[in-house]
Amino acid sequence: MTDTNNNPREELTNAGLKVVAFSGDARSNFLEALDLAKKGKFEEADQYVAMANENLELASLAQKDFLENEAEGSRQGLDFLAIHAQDHYMTTLLLRDLIHNLIDIYKK
Repeated sequence: MTDTNNNPREELTNAGLKVVAFSGDARSNFLEALDLAKKGKFEEADQYVAMANENLELASLAQKDFLENEAEGSRQGLDFLAIHAQDHYMTTLLLRDLIHNLIDIYKK
């Protein structure tokens, strides 16, 4: 995912922004899946869960790039983007688990 045309700081920033974007997309997909499950549209809900999981995989890959760039010394200290990206990613992982359980409840 790194771009050799960018400087290390830009690569780090781009990776962090991707974590935020893909996590945000996954979050939206999970919430849409829950709304569909509430209406009894479980096949559609499952499609949104699948899209959310794909976005989480992309977020995970971006997070890997982000952490690799940080480990290579692309920045000094912890900045807002690092905290924001990690927050988005981790809360979406938590939301994933919650949505799965709620959809299971609606199916019953």
